[in-house]
Amino acid sequence: MKIINEVNHETVREACRLVGASFKHNDFLNSLLDINFNFTPESGYEVAKNTEVFEGTVYVKPYTTFSPWSKVIGYAQGNTIYVNTRKLDLPLKDRVENIRHEIFHLQGYAHKGNRVTEFNLKTVPYLGASLFVKYLESVGKV
Repeated sequence: MKIINEVNHETVREACRLVGASFKHNDFLNSLLDINFNFTPESGYEVAKNTEVFEGTVYVKPYTTFSPWSKVIGYAQGNTIYVNTRKLDLPLKDRVENIRHEIFHLQGYAHKGNRVTEFNLKTVPYLGASLFVKYLESVGKV
């Protein structure tokens, strides 16, 4: 998988680099194997396999929300992740988690609605992205 970043912000650039470089690392994929995710019929093993074979180019582009009070950090559509330019100042760890979360959406995984809930925190985009950050922390990258 290749990530092409068009957002002129150092943290977004570094997050894209880290996600692209570690996207399919075996230790991360192994962390998915035994998870029972919410909102998908797939096993953790199937999620790991789908991640392992996910190919293509992902574009990361800027957009600005209409409302300055929007809580949206970004969203995914087609092969593109749109990053809210009103929310650029996230710590690197949070930006990595958001980029990985949105890539899980591009892989076809979803959650219910747009709110962080106990149920959603156990879906592939939320829990998978959290496990990705834990993997990067374990190897000293974030």
